[in-house]
Amino acid sequence: LPLAKVYRAPVDQRDRLLACIPDEELSTRSKAAVETARSAATLMKNEPYFKLGSVSHAQFTAEDWLRQQGTDPDTDANRQLLDVKTPLAAFENRYLNGTPSIEEVEAILPSLRIGYERLTATPAGADQRVITDLFTSVAAVAESIVKNNTLDPKGAAVRLCRNIISAAAVYSYPEVHDKADEHFDTPSWGPTPKIEAAQAVTHLAYNWGPDQEIEGLMAQLSADKSPAVRFQIANGLGSLYKPNPKLFWQIADRMRKTEKSTGVLVALAQVAGHAYIAKIEPEKVAKWCKALLRARLPKRRPGDLLQVILDSLMYLYIWLNESTANDVILSLEHSPLRYAKHLHIAASSASYYLTYNIEQADSAADSIRARAREIELRILRAVDLGLQSLEAPSTQTKLSAKRRAESASQLLTAVDSLVFRLYILTNANAQLVRPEDKPLPDDAVRAFFGESVQLWDSIVSVDTGYRRPMGPSTAHHLMESFNHLLGVDPERILMLTRSLITGRTLGYEFDQMAISEFVKFAEKLMADHRELLRDETSAVRFAEILDVFVRVGWPAATQIVLQMDAAVR
Repeated sequence: LPLAKVYRAPVDQRDRLLACIPDEELSTRSKAAVETARSAATLMKNEPYFKLGSVSHAQFTAEDWLRQQGTDPDTDANRQLLDVKTPLAAFENRYLNGTPSIEEVEAILPSLRIGYERLTATPAGADQRVITDLFTSVAAVAESIVKNNTLDPKGAAVRLCRNIISAAAVYSYPEVHDKADEHFDTPSWGPTPKIEAAQAVTHLAYNWGPDQEIEGLMAQLSADKSPAVRFQIANGLGSLYKPNPKLFWQIADRMRKTEKSTGVLVALAQVAGHAYIAKIEPEKVAKWCKALLRARLPKRRPGDLLQVILDSLMYLYIWLNESTANDVILSLEHSPLRYAKHLHIAASSASYYLTYNIEQADSAADSIRARAREIELRILRAVDLGLQSLEAPSTQTKLSAKRRAESASQLLTAVDSLVFRLYILTNANAQLVRPEDKPLPDDAVRAFFGESVQLWDSIVSVDTGYRRPMGPSTAHHLMESFNHLLGVDPERILMLTRSLITGRTLGYEFDQMAISEFVKFAEKLMADHRELLRDETSAVRFAEILDVFVRVGWPAATQIVLQMDAAVR
């Protein structure tokens, strides 16, 4: 029987189940099977395979970990090292995310000296894991100490820490796995001497400026085999920019060309595209981002890197009006199928500037918002170009079905990202406004709608030869937004709604949420803006919307038809 294949010993399972049946109800053959199993002591108890017993817990210490790895921490050589680690480990844990005071630094220095000296004269027979464990704590304490920028850079504490950091930077344990880069898309790491050293050199550079030794260590560690080490350097590379911009760009350029780990590239791009650096060298940053964008993106989580690059390019063009950045963005728009994902991220990134400082009379802010709207309009045109290309018969032979579907999805998502951002900006759903975000006042929403009319028109394809398709969720967010904005400009909102509902919404009109939202829209229009329906053009637009819902059979739409005559009398 197929069921018998589930069990390792199906006959034993059969006997177990038979023994659960009262003897008087068993057949002669079944009784014999049970008795045979009892006699042979093979009859299983009828108990669950898995049972929860009592629960206990205990702290899992570093020594427990060593034992688990096959190391005996209690040998004389190992114990000599582990005993000096105890006060260092306590200090290390206390200042993982903090900075020790000068008094606390002075108190730990004797233990740090002893620990470092013990490493330089390692007892014979000490296990390599124990040596590495102590060195990690020694380096971590040194890293915590050099966070304190009030220390004398030439004093005994900083000198000792620098010696430790230099030694840790070349310590070769633990060994790095050959495939470490492949799994460093989301940065995470355990402490090692070299990682602590990489963090520490960036503190030294920030606090007292990089000298030749620190610059050499940063350059060396930026090319380390471990992606976790390289990440620390990429993350703290900004410490080099002000004192030595030439070395900053040398390291940034080399890492850009050679780095394969997504996590490291993201950290590097965040630093190289930082607003402080972008304001000083906007063209250089734009060209650096362009070169990174043109390189082959990492296989794992490429969107993380794209987000950082496009955020920088949007800042450079929208905020700083950097023409090189604009040229890069234009090149993406010219190939919408190839860069569909890029356009999706770009639409989201640019949308954060649409209402910048809109409550103030500020000509610079006006220009920033205008460039943001320009980008969004260009992206919508690029989306249309891509979708029309996909719908053309010739495309069928040039692109695989899978690639066409992926490109179409990303292009539609670009529109959805923009629509959802507008949905939030106009306060169409107050529940989605985060507590830390201050919603725009009604006057600012009104001003935003007034200056972005062309953008709203483009989203719903008003008076265009090509009606862009959009997903039902995108259409619903627009419908909710129009309901919320109806009082701002009833005539224009009615026109936008007509273009939306009579467009290609991929079945939105069949959705219960669609008719519910339209009923609210219609009732508000007939109650508060009935004079608008006396205008022939507006009445025709409203009738066209109604017709869509009547044709798909919604009774609520038919009821509105009956109410309409009374509303306009």
